[in-house]
Amino acid sequence: RLPLVPRKQTTLLKPEDIKRMIEALPWPTSAIVILIIHGSLRFGEVAALRWKRVLADRLEIRERFYEGEFDDTKSDAGDRDVPLDSVMKQAVEKARSLSRWRKPDDLVFTATNGSPINRRNLLRRHLKPTLKKLELPACTFHDLRHLHSSLSMRTGASPEVTRDNMGHS
Repeated sequence: RLPLVPRKQTTLLKPEDIKRMIEALPWPTSAIVILIIHGSLRFGEVAALRWKRVLADRLEIRERFYEGEFDDTKSDAGDRDVPLDSVMKQAVEKARSLSRWRKPDDLVFTATNGSPINRRNLLRRHLKPTLKKLELPACTFHDLRHLHSSLSMRTGASPEVTRDNMGHS
């Protein structure tokens, strides 16, 4: 019998707190958080997003960047198209206008040298300090992804739609 380990309480930010957080985050973390929350993307999917996968009405999620390697999505269901809402579209357009890397195979979000962004750096340098400054509960990019699920359920979306958006099987 295994000892009981206390479960981490899931952080659920209010819509007004999400807005404050996004407005306070530096670039490009603010855009990444928008894609994670609005599109229910995993951080590795955002890190591997290439310009050729950004279409007028959707993002094609076909690969991920995990532990320093590009790979297929986490599961077959993770290989999906994510509709672009107006907020996501605005974030991607700003990323394109600010990026030096705009060829079809270039990454949407990069470090200054064009290499993939580092999740731990953004978490340590941007997300955690911003949440602390705003006196919001600490959370990770994974917690923010699950906000999509919680907010979808609050608005009455069917579990099947939420599952498909999140790329779960």
